[in-house]
Amino acid sequence: MSSSPPSVASRDLYSVVLTFRGAAVLHQTKKLALLVDCSMAAEEVATSRAAEHVEYASQIARALGVAAAEPVPIGTDNASNRQIAMRQAASNRSKHLLRRYWVLLQRVRAGEVRVVHVRDDANPADFLTKWVPAKKLRTSVAYVTGQTARRAGLVKQVVIARRAGAAP
Repeated sequence: MSSSPPSVASRDLYSVVLTFRGAAVLHQTKKLALLVDCSMAAEEVATSRAAEHVEYASQIARALGVAAAEPVPIGTDNASNRQIAMRQAASNRSKHLLRRYWVLLQRVRAGEVRVVHVRDDANPADFLTKWVPAKKLRTSVAYVTGQTARRAGLVKQVVIARRAGAAP
């Protein structure tokens, strides 16, 4: 009798994309090491891991003289995750999750990070954990590889040159 490997459900995965100055400096997709029974728990794992990476990257940036002037935003497409992390919602039915949120909450309180909501259609990390439409895949890859920031920078340079009266 042959057996095939079990498929990995999308909620068994999480992904993190860490960008600096418009391009990815870290991206990863990992299988959750613990059993989760809701998407909020999976989002908490991803958000907490992202905060760990931000803390490490912030230490490197400070050592290079590029300290962040404000908390680093961590995007999530799960509104409940953001509300709990930013202490903007009651957690009456989430107390079991708050134990795992504790370190993230401390990082938010210390002003190291802030958790922001990213609409699902604008989440560049989605392609790392699930199938997405071709247009979203192209947009996400352009964002992660810095192409979006380069185009925005080029547009900004052209506008500045035109305002100065120089040819672009």
